[in-house]
Amino acid sequence: MGAFEEAKGKVKQAVGDLTDDNDLHKEGRAQEAKGEHEDAEDKARAEAATRAQGRRIRAAAALGRAVASLDAAGASNSRAGRVTAVR
Repeated sequence: MGAFEEAKGKVKQAVGDLTDDNDLHKEGRAQEAKGEHEDAEDKARAEAATRAQGRRIRAAAALGRAVASLDAAGASNSRAGRVTAVR
């Protein structure tokens, strides 16, 4: 989305330069800046999603290790005929 705004802004700047229309040139600069801002937002959003996905994966792995540890502890206790409470 941002790339399209940038391109439109550049076209407006060029037309403004060719027609000596300073207002159109300024409008084009503003539109190009808007496009750059949108690109930065999209990049930040994608990076945040990637970090969140990594946290979910690490949390799931930690949960899996905890469950495996509890299962192993329960198996060793049941073999010895003991019952322990898990808090």
